[in-house]
Amino acid sequence: MSDHKLAVALVKECQRLRDQELAGELQGKERYTAKMIASALSIAERELSEGSSVETLEQAVLKQTMGDGQSLSALTKALRSGRFDADEATYHALLELAERRTAISNPRALEG
Repeated sequence: MSDHKLAVALVKECQRLRDQELAGELQGKERYTAKMIASALSIAERELSEGSSVETLEQAVLKQTMGDGQSLSALTKALRSGRFDADEATYHALLELAERRTAISNPRALEG
């Protein structure tokens, strides 16, 4: 099993234990802490599962907008300067990237 698959399996096992062993047992501060841990585990699982494809998309967006070898910082400066204000392709590429990143960190934000 690869390190990546092992990490996903470990996160899933932690989630299973939380659901089967701790659900309903905790109250107050401990319950809040367990929910924060559960949220972090969910983010970690999504990052492990989807993160590399988001990084690939980010590199494609950088190449499309700035050319080879440019950084996200260079794209940020170009956006702030207004260089892409009328560029619909860049708008849609960045929107997709933002949605994919949000789907990892906070998928509920995309609901509705």
